[in-house]
Amino acid sequence: MEQEEEDMYRDSARILAGLHDPQTSSSPGAPNLQPLYYPTWIRDGAIQAVARAQSGQHEDAKNELSDFMAEVQSENGGFKQCFNSEGGLTGIWDAQNDQPSIFTWAVSEIYEETEDEEFLEEIWDSVRDAQEYLIDNRAGNGLLKSAPDYSEDPQDFSRQSLWTNSFAYESLMSAAELAEELGKDGSGRYRAEAENIGQSTIEQFFPEDGEPISEYRLFDGASSNFGGLESFMVWPLRFAEDYNVKDDITSILDDNMKFPPGFIPGQLNYAGMLYSEGRYQEADDLVNDVLDHRSEAGGLYERVKEDGERIMAYPLGWSQAAFIMAMDEKYSQSA
Repeated sequence: MEQEEEDMYRDSARILAGLHDPQTSSSPGAPNLQPLYYPTWIRDGAIQAVARAQSGQHEDAKNELSDFMAEVQSENGGFKQCFNSEGGLTGIWDAQNDQPSIFTWAVSEIYEETEDEEFLEEIWDSVRDAQEYLIDNRAGNGLLKSAPDYSEDPQDFSRQSLWTNSFAYESLMSAAELAEELGKDGSGRYRAEAENIGQSTIEQFFPEDGEPISEYRLFDGASSNFGGLESFMVWPLRFAEDYNVKDDITSILDDNMKFPPGFIPGQLNYAGMLYSEGRYQEADDLVNDVLDHRSEAGGLYERVKEDGERIMAYPLGWSQAAFIMAMDEKYSQSA
């Protein structure tokens, strides 16, 4: 690693370790978010857990999923918005439909990293229940029902997104593979449901007679608001490759992604996508631009404004995790 990369990697791993509560296995999104309860999102926590596993913090990563997330999972297999460290509800929205899928993806990634079959066996029931939630909460157009996801906009109750539905496809495919690994029932059903939601996602978000769409809202209609987080569809998820839309998404992102301004996790995931495509110089340039805005203490913020002002959560666990994931991809590709 370059020295600046190594310094940021060490700081990111240190910050993620510090966010993890060893007593409850929860990890808040950031230490400066409403400090009376330090909310833990399943989404942010799962991504943090994947980065922990990649940086060698295997036990904390597994415990976050099995000892905290599985315990706060709703009876129907879904997850509420966010929780305090004791598992109490702290959010203002109800269920967020991307979180069961991101939880499953994290289980799969951490199992691949650790090869711990005991962990997988222990958490299987929660993985199974998450798939049942996805299967049971489909709308008439074949997509997941409208619900908030990472954007958490006040109008998100009416939103169906490419993000949530491509993650649902990933979740069901991963669950099928994990079921086969454990010799559990359901793999064929999960694959069939994944194909159903994958095809619906293509039909709704990639119309034959128009430009790709990133979201639908009840009152605003279709929108093409592609940002850095849509790079997840290309990397690390399999959706874009499986449905031959990598070029469509990549070309839009290449046109749209300018920094600053930007949401740091999205910028760094886009960098990871560039690394996955062998575009090292572009990715390195973006990473260096992001690191120009790290704090003197070594952490990364949530957002950087166009004028360079650093705002919102600090240090954001997702930002630190996104850096680790991008570096993992860079050096696994070049190994």
